[in-house]
Amino acid sequence: MGDLFGWLVSNAKNYTDIIIFLGTAGGAATWVWRMLIQSKKNIDALVSSIADIKKQLVTNGGSSLFDLVKETKSKVDTLNGDLQRVKAWQWSFSQGSRMPMWESDSNGLCIRVNIAMSELTGRSVEQMSGTGWENILPPGPERAEVWTAWSDAVRRSRDFEHTYTVENSITHKRSRVKAVGTPIIANGHLVGFLGRFEEVIPI
Repeated sequence: MGDLFGWLVSNAKNYTDIIIFLGTAGGAATWVWRMLIQSKKNIDALVSSIADIKKQLVTNGGSSLFDLVKETKSKVDTLNGDLQRVKAWQWSFSQGSRMPMWESDSNGLCIRVNIAMSELTGRSVEQMSGTGWENILPPGPERAEVWTAWSDAVRRSRDFEHTYTVENSITHKRSRVKAVGTPIIANGHLVGFLGRFEEVIPI
């Protein structure tokens, strides 16, 4: 280092060159120092944040993140329970209704129908479960059209509305029906559909 400064002094044209060099070197050292200080501050802030997160993950009786998540889960469980009770009430009511009604799961598969639906179609709940309910439509182009529309509603979790022909498997009588299906959403996800035939016109 001494040799370097000796060389600079002996070869500098004047003291101005030396001052400029020292100023530049000093500026670089200052910049490095500032970066080190800033880095330390960032590290300190990160360590502090990690410490806060650790505190939040420890239950403290109500205000920690852990407690909030636990409370939220409890509310969600309560809402799910309420949903099941409402559905049970709806189906208890629907069995006395003359309006044909049905319910599907999130994949669009039939899981139950009411008495009015069974009487209209001549099919039991077991016969209509899963994909069996597609058999209430007479074979032909309309069947494919209806199931394309239904599949689209299931995929998009949106309302289903379609008018089509159904046939009673026992009497072979046909009716034009207006089918309406409403998606059931829980926790932001589709869990199924509740549907009904709003209009039934014998043909």
